[in-house]
Amino acid sequence: MGTARLPSRVDFACLLVVLCLPPHAGGDAAQSSWTPINRTSTMQDIYRIHAVSRNFLPSTFLTSFGPMFETYLTNEVGQRFHPPISFAIGTDTVSSFFSSADAKAFDLALAMPFVTNCLEEEYGALPLLTMRDLKMGHELNRIGSVVFTRTDRFDMINLIDLKDKVVAAPSMIILQGMHRAFEDAGLSIFGDLRAIFLSPNQDILLSAVLTNEVDAACAPADVVDELMRVSLYRGLFKVIDPLPGLLVEGEPFPFQSTSELLPEHALVAMPHVDYRVRREVAAALQSLDRGSPECVSAGIAGWQNAL
Repeated sequence: MGTARLPSRVDFACLLVVLCLPPHAGGDAAQSSWTPINRTSTMQDIYRIHAVSRNFLPSTFLTSFGPMFETYLTNEVGQRFHPPISFAIGTDTVSSFFSSADAKAFDLALAMPFVTNCLEEEYGALPLLTMRDLKMGHELNRIGSVVFTRTDRFDMINLIDLKDKVVAAPSMIILQGMHRAFEDAGLSIFGDLRAIFLSPNQDILLSAVLTNEVDAACAPADVVDELMRVSLYRGLFKVIDPLPGLLVEGEPFPFQSTSELLPEHALVAMPHVDYRVRREVAAALQSLDRGSPECVSAGIAGWQNAL
């Protein structure tokens, strides 16, 4: 109940088979059984991985995911090819991301659900893996979003009460993630709201809600849950229309969510990436676990087959 699934065109990519041993495996027998993958004319020297997410500022992504996406993949996957390939990372803003996709400025992307869906539909991109994130001690492969307002806004109980109101969000991506919830309530994001206020700055959004500059705001479920636990803000906000009974892998979702749950960030390959590169990247990342230095650096629990 309450679980949404984005379309996927690569169910076959989820059945991963490790076809060779890592190049550093010890012993003569291991080395003799490992056969490099000869590069073809369609393969590149460098594969670029970009991120677009509310979670990762450019400097944060480079620091936290560099050990995984650059160092680890270059060492573990790059050496499986002859000649070797390497990996580099970069970031995009929401506004620049699709221009970068048009320019083929990246080959793989770490993207939020709505962005993943757009990449699939508009570019034929292939989701390889879903990230298992760590949020406030919970290991999760799905995310939710909320609409929240001041607790003393007694005129705002249900989503339908947002009609002709001003709603804030950190980005249009977050607001688009609420599309289904708004639709189920009989609202159109672009037709029934009086205005939309956008700011990536959390403090500005909070101030706008507290001062009634806006009537309500949309934000990721875990962010609002953590905010409502801070003594400074405790009791000041409420979630509008939280869905009951949300489950993740058979367990209750630990946060209130106005929206249905969507898959966590996905690692997506653009269609020009050779299937052997996709296969080796997916296998290498799935071999990491919560205690791996690369996962610790990134603050995640690991990776799983794409949802």
